Amino acid sequence: MRNLIGDDVETWGALLEDPENSLHLYGKAEAREGRKMGHVTKLFPLSQKPKA
Repeated sequence: MRNLIGDDVETWGALLEDPENSLHLYGKAEAREGRKMGHVTKLFPLSQKPKA
């Protein structure tokens, strides 16, 4: 899971270029420094390690 904090929320389009990513936005109207705006999750098979 990757949290989208503040202006990170603007990167959601690029993150969704990977079809295995799932976007969850919290519907907040304004992005501010330190404010959690959403998150992106990606599931991996148990036999596969995520890449850093």
